Amino acid sequence: RTLLAELRAWRGDRARGGNAKGRERTSIRAECYMILRAPDAAGHKLAGQVHDPSTRKSRRAARVAEKLRRNRRLWDLAQEAMRDVDPTFASRCTEMAVTYGFVGSPHIDKQNCGPFYGLALGDFAEGTGG
Repeated sequence: RTLLAELRAWRGDRARGGNAKGRERTSIRAECYMILRAPDAAGHKLAGQVHDPSTRKSRRAARVAEKLRRNRRLWDLAQEAMRDVDPTFASRCTEMAVTYGFVGSPHIDKQNCGPFYGLALGDFAEGTGG
């Protein structure tokens, strides 16, 4: 399955976070929005964000791990696309915002603290940017 097909499968799948209800950042103008966090960033576990069943990690870490498990194919396909463009960045990528129907313009996001890439997928009218 392609990344676009996986994104479309995610959209509307409430169990995977792809619906308008319960969006993580309600101020974002998008039909669906979620953040996925890497299970292991370049060999270094993300403190407090990786659920380790052998220890009593936080409930938040368990939720983060479960969300990634449900969306692992989406994560893997997006990482594959990133590796094609910038393998170094892909190896250090720790978070991914996944949106569907996003409406926005260039801006400074106060909740992002590092460099990022944007990728728009879909069917776009000529000259509308995509």
